Amino acid sequence: MDKILECAKAFEKLLDTQYHIVIGKKGKSKEIDIAFETVDFHHLSGLHKLTDLRLSRANREKLFDDILSGGITLSDIERSRNFRNIQNRLEPLAKIEDLFDKNNLIFRYNEKANAFSLV
Repeated sequence: MDKILECAKAFEKLLDTQYHIVIGKKGKSKEIDIAFETVDFHHLSGLHKLTDLRLSRANREKLFDDILSGGITLSDIERSRNFRNIQNRLEPLAKIEDLFDKNNLIFRYNEKANAFSLV
């Protein structure tokens, strides 16, 4: 199966799913709620980084639907000179449900180093 289609199908399975994650260290904990929306696929897959292609600026919901319908394929996005910057995102994204469902995730996040992040 086309890798970008595989990623979109894996992501589509999670559209009605929410994860509530509690992480902790040294007696302190943080709670994280994660929900999935079609518009999020664009960013997670890195399609926004393919600035030399129109799809980087396309309607994100329509783009997601076009990938699911086969209207946009991996060969379409491989045409970008920036594809090498996103190709390492595709394998984990295709397995996103498995990554969340396994109970052996290790999170490391430095809030100070990412001051402008919404995380």
